[in-house]
Amino acid sequence: MWFKNIRFYRFRQPFNLTPDALEKYLAPLAFNSCPSHQPFSIGWVPPMGRHGSSLVHSANGNIMLTMAKEERILPGAVVNAEVDKKVIEIQDKESRKVGRKEKQEIKDEVTMAMLPKAFTRMSKVSLYIAPQDNWMVIDASSANKADEVIALLRKALGTLAIYPPNVKHAPTAMMTSWLKGNDIPSGVGIGESCELKSADEEESTVRCSKQDLMADEVKNHIECGKMVTKLQLNYQDHIDFVLQDDMSVRRIKFADDITKELDDLESDDVAGRFDAEFSIMTLELNPLLTSLLDWFGGEEEQPV
Repeated sequence: MWFKNIRFYRFRQPFNLTPDALEKYLAPLAFNSCPSHQPFSIGWVPPMGRHGSSLVHSANGNIMLTMAKEERILPGAVVNAEVDKKVIEIQDKESRKVGRKEKQEIKDEVTMAMLPKAFTRMSKVSLYIAPQDNWMVIDASSANKADEVIALLRKALGTLAIYPPNVKHAPTAMMTSWLKGNDIPSGVGIGESCELKSADEEESTVRCSKQDLMADEVKNHIECGKMVTKLQLNYQDHIDFVLQDDMSVRRIKFADDITKELDDLESDDVAGRFDAEFSIMTLELNPLLTSLLDWFGGEEEQPV
């Protein structure tokens, strides 16, 4: 359950719902398996999977939720081939051209006919709410996945006033400055991978991996006008991650001495282990998120 990628948001107002109250809001949108005639199904599932029944898991004041999505997989090439076949049949039989609107209608009919036979794919996205820190943190590698979770939670609650933090100093400029050796924050280590991109229309890109990022070779790219858009960092010797210019965090890896804290737990104590993992993870991530904002000058005041 360790989060691998995070996108984080602030609540405009304090989050005051108790886990029990939140459970009641989520229940009407609990996940149901995808019917044969629908392209997908989406809903809430227990964060503990088959080992739990509650849609809300709480520990140390933090609250975890998990969204599940089941999709029917229809390869576009297969659908298009069937559509082309039907279009040719109509044109040959009726000696006329099939227009764009009619072709789209044929495609819709073909899709509906194929859906019941399509394979399904299941995916899950978890989030946690830290009311004491006013955070909502989503384990999503893409903005689209995060938006799906936010939309489902907003539908459950009726409203969800959140925003991505807006910092005072541009992450791209600050990360570029760090690779020049300037004002690297205390407790931060520079990793071995980064992405640099030019600011012109061509957006030429250089990716470095397993390399000394403080070397002259990298600085030469910066001198030529390229800016850092992704940078591997280490925080307090506890967490390795890649920070992106939109403040999202990718490829999170917790230090071995953190995960080893769980070694003494009984292997069959699923609930106890889940609680421990969740507590340790949030104890590490919440300070990191606060530090991220500090590194870039703190937050800009948000418009009402």
